[in-house]
Amino acid sequence: MNRSTPVTSDAVAAARGYHRTAEGMRADRAASLVFNVASVALEHYLIAICNSNGVEPVSHTFSDLMSDVESLLDVEPDVSDAVRSLDEIFGICSVDDYHHTEPTGADAAKALWACEQLAELILPDPDGEAA
Repeated sequence: MNRSTPVTSDAVAAARGYHRTAEGMRADRAASLVFNVASVALEHYLIAICNSNGVEPVSHTFSDLMSDVESLLDVEPDVSDAVRSLDEIFGICSVDDYHHTEPTGADAAKALWACEQLAELILPDPDGEAA
């Protein structure tokens, strides 16, 4: 993944907060709750990347947000695939094929992994330098 310059915005702060919350819940909360909070973090990370590059996402499906991000940055295929796969659980934007399945522990782990990958892409390292 090509690392960008650090993205600073309210969306990043929100993403990081949701991400930390999801990580903190991992040990003792239901997988569906961890997954849902991590998904909110992912959405915020993706929107922050778009907004910092002057792109206003039209759709907030994970596939559409990833397409927007990939037009701006090189994202490794496994990260893109992990993010896009969340739409299989959240089919809530389709009028014709609405569905929402119960996330598993593996789904929660995948969402948290994707959060970490996006965070590494856009956040400065602990020493305050671009990652």
